[in-house]
Amino acid sequence: MVEGLDNIDWLPKGSFAILTRMHHAAVDGTAAAQLTWALHDLDARGKKRVGRHPGKIRQS
Repeated sequence: MVEGLDNIDWLPKGSFAILTRMHHAAVDGTAAAQLTWALHDLDARGKKRVGRHPGKIRQS
């Protein structure tokens, strides 16, 4: 949890950030995407979203 972002002019008061670090051997891309979606879920019960999931990442 990163606090103290109130001192940055362009951020709203009460802003915070969450920093995550994972080793690529500990989690695959799908699990990392699911963790990111779970952290951004607005429903405390963690209901599954229908039709709102991350798509496949295209690599060039």
